[in-house]
Amino acid sequence: MRYLPDTNAWIHHLKYPNSPLTGKLLACALDEVFLCDIVKAELFYGAYNSANESKNLSVLERLFGVYASLPFEGQSAKVFGDLRAQLAQKGTLIGPLDLQIASIAIVHNCVLITHNTREFSRIAGLQLVDWETS
Repeated sequence: MRYLPDTNAWIHHLKYPNSPLTGKLLACALDEVFLCDIVKAELFYGAYNSANESKNLSVLERLFGVYASLPFEGQSAKVFGDLRAQLAQKGTLIGPLDLQIASIAIVHNCVLITHNTREFSRIAGLQLVDWETS
């Protein structure tokens, strides 16, 4: 299996090192769990916007050194456009960054780890798991 935690899942992992989510992440092989550039951007924003910028940037450097990062590139952009059009037609749009993360997960055949299943479940073909509750 290939897993792509969303931004909130990574934040949960970093804040709660003894949580079930963290236990499940650490039980996976390193080549089964991925970051993506969109999640990294959101995590960088959080670090730069925090009271402990240098400490948080150091934490992110360590995290980013462990897991490979998937890009938002041509095929992801195409999937993004298609999904956004489908959601717009239904009147069920989600945030553009979440949609980019979902597009990357679909293109790279990853299960998205998220606690935000309400929004992400609107996306046809996206595999989801909530490791905070299961």
